[in-house]
Amino acid sequence: MLFDLSHRQSIVVGQAVGLSTTEFEIMQRLIMADGAVVLYEDLLGFNEDKSLDDRDAAERLRYHILSIDQKLKGAGVEDDLITNVCGVGYRLAEKPMHLP
Repeated sequence: MLFDLSHRQSIVVGQAVGLSTTEFEIMQRLIMADGAVVLYEDLLGFNEDKSLDDRDAAERLRYHILSIDQKLKGAGVEDDLITNVCGVGYRLAEKPMHLP
């Protein structure tokens, strides 16, 4: 698995994975954390709809995480790449290769 941050591309087994802008920004934040937990609050900063309250924004974040997971699995990633750290945030379960 490869994430090219400068060209905003994600590639799994030689196949491009079509992540939305928000999904890619979430993955970029998780990749740059280098395995550390990224707090929910930091990921909620990608909430493009400022009219959402915190609960709705958190639900939208969960939706984006699930969507990323489904797209990666559809491209051949067998294990869950993103792990929820209950009550804290998310982290990557493994470190994908990435280009700056």
